[in-house]
Amino acid sequence: MLAFSTVQPASAEVSPYASITGTVRGPSGEPLPGATVELVEELPAELGGSSSRFAMTDATGVYTLSTVDPGIYTLKFSQYAAVASEWWGGRSDLTTAEKFEVSAGQALTGMDFQLRPAATVSGTISGEGTEDVSKFDVYLYELMDDGSHRYRGRSLVARNGTYSFGQLLGGRYTIRAIVPDSSLYVAAWWGGVGHEPDAHHFTVATGEAVRGIDLRLPIGAKISGSVKDELGKPFSYQSVRAYELTPAGYRVKAYAWSSSSGAYEFIGLPSGTYKVSFTPESDRYFGEWWQDAPDEAAARPIDVAQGQAVRNIDLDPALRSTISGVVRAPDGTGVAGARVEVFSTADLSNALKVLRSDANGAYSFAPLDPGTYTIRIEPPFPFISQWWSGQRSSATARTIPLGERDHVNADVELELGGTLSGIVSNRNGAPLEDVRVFAFDAGNNSQTIVGEGRTSSDGTYTVRGLDPGRYVLRFLPPETMGARAEWWDGATDRASAKPVEVSIGGVVSGLDAKLATGAALKGTVTGVDGKPLLNTLVTAYRLGTDGWYRQYRYAYADARGDYSLVGLLAGSYVLEFVPPPLSGYTKEFWNDQTLSGDSDPIELLEDQSVSGLNAVLTRGVALSAPTVSGRANVGSTLTVTASSTDAAVAFAYRWLADGAPLAGETEPTLELTDEHLGKRLSAEVTASKPGYEMTTRTTDETTPVALIEPAQLSAPSISGIAAVGKTMTAHAASSTPGAAFAYAWLADGVPIDGATQAAFTLGAAQLGTRVSVRVSVTASGYGPGTSESAATAMVAPGTPTVGTPTISGTAATGSILTAKPGGWTSGTSFTYQWDADGTAIAGATAATISLTDEVAGKAITVRVTGTAAGYETITKTSAATSKVFLAPVPTIAGTASVGSTLTADPGTWTAGATLAYQWYASGTAIPGATAATLKLRRTQTGRQVTVRVTGALSGYPTTARSSAPGLKATTAGTPTITGTAATGSLLTAKPGGWTHGTSFTYQWYADGTAIAGATAATIMLTDGLAGKAITVRVTGTAAGYVTVSKTSTATPKVSRAAPAAPNTGTPIGDPRPATTSTPPATLVPPEAPIASDRAATGSLPTAEPDARPWGTTSGERPPVAPPPVSTPDTADPAEMSTGDEATAEE
Repeated sequence: MLAFSTVQPASAEVSPYASITGTVRGPSGEPLPGATVELVEELPAELGGSSSRFAMTDATGVYTLSTVDPGIYTLKFSQYAAVASEWWGGRSDLTTAEKFEVSAGQALTGMDFQLRPAATVSGTISGEGTEDVSKFDVYLYELMDDGSHRYRGRSLVARNGTYSFGQLLGGRYTIRAIVPDSSLYVAAWWGGVGHEPDAHHFTVATGEAVRGIDLRLPIGAKISGSVKDELGKPFSYQSVRAYELTPAGYRVKAYAWSSSSGAYEFIGLPSGTYKVSFTPESDRYFGEWWQDAPDEAAARPIDVAQGQAVRNIDLDPALRSTISGVVRAPDGTGVAGARVEVFSTADLSNALKVLRSDANGAYSFAPLDPGTYTIRIEPPFPFISQWWSGQRSSATARTIPLGERDHVNADVELELGGTLSGIVSNRNGAPLEDVRVFAFDAGNNSQTIVGEGRTSSDGTYTVRGLDPGRYVLRFLPPETMGARAEWWDGATDRASAKPVEVSIGGVVSGLDAKLATGAALKGTVTGVDGKPLLNTLVTAYRLGTDGWYRQYRYAYADARGDYSLVGLLAGSYVLEFVPPPLSGYTKEFWNDQTLSGDSDPIELLEDQSVSGLNAVLTRGVALSAPTVSGRANVGSTLTVTASSTDAAVAFAYRWLADGAPLAGETEPTLELTDEHLGKRLSAEVTASKPGYEMTTRTTDETTPVALIEPAQLSAPSISGIAAVGKTMTAHAASSTPGAAFAYAWLADGVPIDGATQAAFTLGAAQLGTRVSVRVSVTASGYGPGTSESAATAMVAPGTPTVGTPTISGTAATGSILTAKPGGWTSGTSFTYQWDADGTAIAGATAATISLTDEVAGKAITVRVTGTAAGYETITKTSAATSKVFLAPVPTIAGTASVGSTLTADPGTWTAGATLAYQWYASGTAIPGATAATLKLRRTQTGRQVTVRVTGALSGYPTTARSSAPGLKATTAGTPTITGTAATGSLLTAKPGGWTHGTSFTYQWYADGTAIAGATAATIMLTDGLAGKAITVRVTGTAAGYVTVSKTSTATPKVSRAAPAAPNTGTPIGDPRPATTSTPPATLVPPEAPIASDRAATGSLPTAEPDARPWGTTSGERPPVAPPPVSTPDTADPAEMSTGDEATAEE
């Protein structure tokens, strides 16, 4: 809520600035101290649209904004308390806020504002999966009258899934949860919808706390596939795009990066219709839309439902058309460095592409659009150029038609060029060395050199690699040789030169030349002071047949000032003398002429040498910058002082007032009168000396002449570096006794609040501005003085303190590495990018990274980018880790029961790794258990058995991986059967010795086949089991232990029971043959002696001496069985637990 403001009239002396004051109050009318008031100026879009400055309310709620430039403004009021954040006019944002205009010198008072109580919105963000949603972004939008949404804030989801917004005004709102690119969830608006028009809204009243605005994020769909070329080569680490169908057409929805194998995957997609495209980074390939489509219109749509995974969306871009081949010499060897150009036949004057053949002579143009082409080859010496194929000109060049996906091989066979040779000597026949020989096309006047040679010490030369044709030769000796340049054959110009014809590979020799000495011009160049002028450029211009003097030869004066122009043709010459730059001397023409037209020509005869062509160059008198001394006050005298390094210099003076000459004032001093009041004075000094040019210089102007002498103040200066965080220091000086200084620092001419000391540290607010300092001086008895320094360069971002990132953790798959930025400038925020062998790992932008198999064998680095307001953004890269060890978590195969053998499966480690094993029982190392297998002993009973595999390999970190804890090891006995193997008999299963607390289930078998329903500890043998061997399988189960099944030894085949025999008194075990059918044998385990059953109370007779156990092979019938007995179990005493029965091992 705002109060009416009153505008105070400006004072008579209008200030260029305005001011704004007011009081900020709370909902109950109480003053609000510590509230933030933001003044926002409306600017044109090209200037950024707006700019801000801030003020804080004092203890009484009053704020003041001073030195406000004229303009259109609005205000924003906020406080970190239970009040809403509001703009002028009680609006929610800058766009709708009311604006007001401020004029120069205006004082706006009573700009009061009453803040309303804040509303809050809170809720919970969750997902349908298990992914952590903390640190997801939630955005709050207000529904406007036109149906659009306007952004109102952002909240970060906390670890418990909650979010909140505060300082709100009443209105209709909605929220949207944004998910990271790597998330499986889909971004959603409130109501669980994916698109803005479908968003649900909720109403918030002013001051209301609205809770329970919860949002559950659905799991998105997936689209995956691969990108490979037509030969199956993957496009690695390249971007694939997914386009979603919207009311406005298909729009980019997501990006995915292909892996090293070319595989890509889009995750977290909302249900809908998509198209997928891929444009390879190399322009050698066509872009492609799925499925084999050249553009979006022809692409096949992909419909996905929520959570659906669509696979095999593969793209295989085709290679665009190419022309390639090998440039070969006549002997078939490849020629490197040949310039190969490809032309469209529609324009044979401009090459489309140019390249050079490689070391093997190979070249390749790719990609090329469909069309008709030809190529041109410019080979190195000594071969000649040609067009495709073997043609001398573009007119006869053969063409190469290309379709959309054609690949044409165009090998080139080169031809050797022609050769010209001869000997160059002087007129006396002495060979001349280092003469350059140039070949020009005789068919035109082109200045292009088509061939070149240079004479050796014996005067011989060779010009090679010439195309067939007619040529003219020019012989150019070094300027210091004294010989004259000429054309073949003895011609003085090109027009009269005799042409020489050469064929393909032809050799023309005997093209000898005898060079004349030529004429010469010599002399000395000195200055007006008589000293030689080193490096003066002396140029000879020769009169041509067209009547113009043209540059013919030049030379530089040596340390003595001497010059020599040799090897000249007879003719008329003009000399020009140009002194070195910055020497102060003036150029001239021979003889002491300023203009070339006034120069005296020099006529040279054949081989004539003319010396004594000396030149004396003039210059202006040396004059230092004159100065004016004295105070610029009426009644004072000013004095001008000047000096020269030249001797016998005369000075003349003229005083100026505001730049206009003062009549009659030509002395070195000037007495100031009332006529000079308010004017700035300066003096003009002219230095002269015979033989020299006059020099005139003017002093700087004084300050305006005043009645009262002001305190003296030199122009202030600033030292320091113009960058954020650096300290600038103002320097000022005064010759006035008792002078005191005051400082005001300015940014782009605007005073900086509080910056009134001689030193000022640049902050982020000064970034991009130019800083100056205004110094005021006062002294008793003197008038005040003010001066402003020159502005600094634009304040640059500061250079922050930069730490060195380090990585902690083990470089092995499954491990987590953590990046530590190091010590940076306070307030720096960081972003991260992890790299594997220097290549960015997609999505790895957190401070930690979990190493996957994809980075195995690669060195890991992290790039840390630090950002701080007003400072340069700096990126530093850590040292690389060792190569990432492929270190999987081992698994254990086998049954965790005493007597069983467990086997460690280490998984696939980096090739060459040496593995070591250590077995543990409930976390304690088992002594001596260092093999890949472990036979469980009684001592491991009841303990969780794990194995730790340690891998070592040169160049990798030694890494240990432990298996996941399993169930406890158990003791498992071997079941036995008691009873008689005859129909009608009852067999009983005894489990043997097991871990205490084990419960059992049973399954009986006949000849290995499960007997239906036989799942008790006993079984009655029926006729259907006659002739079959009986076994029992016992399964033991105990809480926290592995479940184990053990099978007994088989009984003899079940016999049919005979009728009961009369009691003849024959003792059990009588060795005599029985008079009835053979009774079934008593069930006695093989190799086991008969012993008493601990459960029996009586005693049993002993078997006869020749009684045999089951499985007798004597051929005799088994003896009559004694009464059924229970047989004790047998077991290795070392494997028994206290209180358990002994059991035989299975």
